[in-house]
Amino acid sequence: MNANRFRQVLINKKKLFSTAKLRPAQSATQAEADIELLTKQDAQISQISSGITVASVENYSPITQVSAVIKAGSRYETAHNLGLVHFLRHCAVLSTKNHSGFVMTRELEMIGAKLNVTATRDHLIYNLKGSRDSIDKGLAILADIVTNPAFKPWELKEASEILPLDLALHQKQPESVLLEALHKAAFRGGLSNSLFSEPFMIGKHNPDMCHSFVRGHFTASRTSIVGLGIAHEDLEGSVGEHFNFQGGAAESDGVSKFSPGEIRIEADIPLTYAAVVAEGAG
Repeated sequence: MNANRFRQVLINKKKLFSTAKLRPAQSATQAEADIELLTKQDAQISQISSGITVASVENYSPITQVSAVIKAGSRYETAHNLGLVHFLRHCAVLSTKNHSGFVMTRELEMIGAKLNVTATRDHLIYNLKGSRDSIDKGLAILADIVTNPAFKPWELKEASEILPLDLALHQKQPESVLLEALHKAAFRGGLSNSLFSEPFMIGKHNPDMCHSFVRGHFTASRTSIVGLGIAHEDLEGSVGEHFNFQGGAAESDGVSKFSPGEIRIEADIPLTYAAVVAEGAG
């Protein structure tokens, strides 16, 4: 092969490579141009006629998340029901007045939904996550759990058996122990209450205690329903249809006073954990 022919073949190969490299890029650009971008939605907040606050952000996700945020955290416990909020976290899938715990668990599984409960000193939060197409069924189950708990004695006994495990895990985490001690040292009143039940209260949370707390704190005016991945009008409609609270008077208003102090806990660990706080706005 002479030099001129070799040069021509090499040039042709370079052109072929450049063309092949360009085609996928052009195809990707065309595919991106064909995608219709959905308009970003802002957060919407409203209050329905029952008094429940509804907030949502539509992100067009196939998965919808809805949380029932109830102003019923551990700060609203009294000396007679300490640890009740910790206990109620484990009562989420117990029987209601309309369905057994087994039936509700199976129905949530059938629609591919997941329910978990978390708590802070201010709020008890029920989190529901599931398919957008079946979230209304999930909300009906969530509403039944929140508004119609049965608190059957034999089910409460089983739920109370989980608390010692929670306490054992809590004691293994120095940061968690430090944070609980910090609140006890800094406040007098509801904010000094722990997120965990005292050991001497385990097994003492009876049906009357649970019903009394729910009647006083699970009310429309103390509840917010927050949705992600759902149209605001759809969420309003589902909440208005399913969430019907029968509330009463609260036993505690959760008032607390900042009263700084000091707590020291001796522990057989290699490190020292310490925290210092000061009063602030909020």
